[in-house]
Amino acid sequence: MRLFDLVAQSPAALAIASTGGQPDFILPNATRIADALKQCPLRYVLSPAATDACWNTAIGDGDLLHRCLDLIRVPATTLWVEWGEPERKAVFARHGWMAGDGGADISGLLIRSDESGRRGTIHSIWADRRRPEQGADVSPFDIHFDLDEAPAGHPPTDGSILVRMPDRPDLSPLFAQARFCMSPGWQHYYARHVAAGDRATVISRMLSMVAGDFLLVLSLSLMLQARHGPVLKPSDLDRLNRRRIAAGRPPLLEHVEVHLPLLPATASRPAGIGSARSTPRLHFVRGHLVRRNDNVFWRHGHLRGSATRGAARPRTVILEGTG
Repeated sequence: MRLFDLVAQSPAALAIASTGGQPDFILPNATRIADALKQCPLRYVLSPAATDACWNTAIGDGDLLHRCLDLIRVPATTLWVEWGEPERKAVFARHGWMAGDGGADISGLLIRSDESGRRGTIHSIWADRRRPEQGADVSPFDIHFDLDEAPAGHPPTDGSILVRMPDRPDLSPLFAQARFCMSPGWQHYYARHVAAGDRATVISRMLSMVAGDFLLVLSLSLMLQARHGPVLKPSDLDRLNRRRIAAGRPPLLEHVEVHLPLLPATASRPAGIGSARSTPRLHFVRGHLVRRNDNVFWRHGHLRGSATRGAARPRTVILEGTG
């Protein structure tokens, strides 16, 4: 089952009872966005290849995203996007990022923006499809972004959190365009149930799990407008949903599958005669976005270099300890 269907069918939010026996407050869960998701006009499901490409650009090429920030527009005022967690975690491991220790196998975002597509709010959701009875979980943080706001040089004063990454100067200018705001229900929960000395650590861990989601929105928005980019395949659930309705089951939601086609690998042209740059040995170049003036192109993975100078070959190295 898709994550958006789990969200649409989520159980009621969890009420926390006080000592008096009456509900003290309600922890927000996926029900808070269920109605908006049902009415969402555009739902994207990323294929494994598209997940890899979007996340690789999101956390691995901050300089490109910053150079293209003026071109980025969220493609709809309400947009859903989801992906498989194994593919995201593989990208995070490749870049040395903490991937989170949750048991989710699928995650998604509900993105709401204004007509310009330059400012809005992001809600992060995840679930374990092996345990659908548990429903979906929603992040305690809402991400508010404004791509036209000048980067702030001081902490916000409205209670929101500004993410800083001094070890990633390519990402810091991007995070300056976003604020992370904890919902009141979760603020109440942490104040009542987490010791003051542990609160900062817990909140920091929760924040680290969703901080990259803002970068994913930038990456996906840019990739969707790139030439030679993803292939979009709308779903057709009419026949399946007729059977589900006849059986008394809720219908599944329509969506669009986002694919990156696997093209035959071709070698790029080697350096010309007289070029000061030597031709490298044959190697594979991952697919990546390229900006040319006000246009963005997707360059599919390809071979580069000359086989006459050798070829880069993958190696498996096994390290064994001695007793």
